[in-house]
Amino acid sequence: MKWLAKGGNDVVGVEISDKAIKDFYNSEKLPFNVTKVETFVCYQCSDENYKIKVYQGDMFNSTSEILGHFDVIWDKGGLVAINVPDRERQVLRCLRSRQPSPIYVCV
Repeated sequence: MKWLAKGGNDVVGVEISDKAIKDFYNSEKLPFNVTKVETFVCYQCSDENYKIKVYQGDMFNSTSEILGHFDVIWDKGGLVAINVPDRERQVLRCLRSRQPSPIYVCV
């Protein structure tokens, strides 16, 4: 995420684990602020050189109004981390946040 942000991209993530989010910011030595956004806790990088926001909460409760719309969606490990019956719902949720003609990468 830091690499993407360093390239001038706005990076938005959703993670269920607050520990994973804090570990990311701490391991990358990035300062962050914490705010409440509806049912999510938003961890936003406070270094103006890195536009990174990570929302802590359930992806299935997210909306485009909260997260925004995206040109590229990169799902790293999301599909294998959730139950098989929920995987289609996960992909559809991601696609609802896309701009026209997005790139969707699932690794």
